[in-house]
Amino acid sequence: MASTWVLVLISLLLVGAASSDHHPKYQALPPLKEQAALQDAWTKERISHIPQLLQKYEIGAWLVGEFKYIITSSIDHRHR
Repeated sequence: MASTWVLVLISLLLVGAASSDHHPKYQALPPLKEQAALQDAWTKERISHIPQLLQKYEIGAWLVGEFKYIITSSIDHRHR
């Protein structure tokens, strides 16, 4: 029984040592214009499903809140 555990331990150590030499492969991201086009396509597809969802759940209106702010200088005047 003890020899079985020793064999298991040795095999695990060998597998760990073999996998530690493996270097991760990185996949390059597409250019920013392609990323923006992909995000716009996803957004357009999600928005296209909204009317069906509103009908399915008998919702009469869909409101979207938006918060905008403008930074005019690097000085924060709120704390005066």
